[in-house]
Amino acid sequence: MSRAILFFVVETRWKRLLSHDGSKEIDSGMEYRDMRELVRIRHELRSLAQTGDRDTAATLLARMRLLAAGDAAEEASVQPEVRRWQFVFGLSVFEPDGAR
Repeated sequence: MSRAILFFVVETRWKRLLSHDGSKEIDSGMEYRDMRELVRIRHELRSLAQTGDRDTAATLLARMRLLAAGDAAEEASVQPEVRRWQFVFGLSVFEPDGAR
């Protein structure tokens, strides 16, 4: 089984929070178009994992970090995901979250 297949654990997390009573959604703070762009990048990375295109993956990961930088919650969730993708593409050695 390849590293790419093992990677596909829950990476597309629900980015909305429920209010205290659980009845209403509170937006994550990111613009809709930025969220869509992150979804597109994730889809493209999954496709690239089959071909191993490291250069394109590195560019997409940089774009992913840039998009998430505007929202603290999104940035926190994207950082471990970027590290996992870097490992899939051989761009870095995988370190478990918090091992830095």
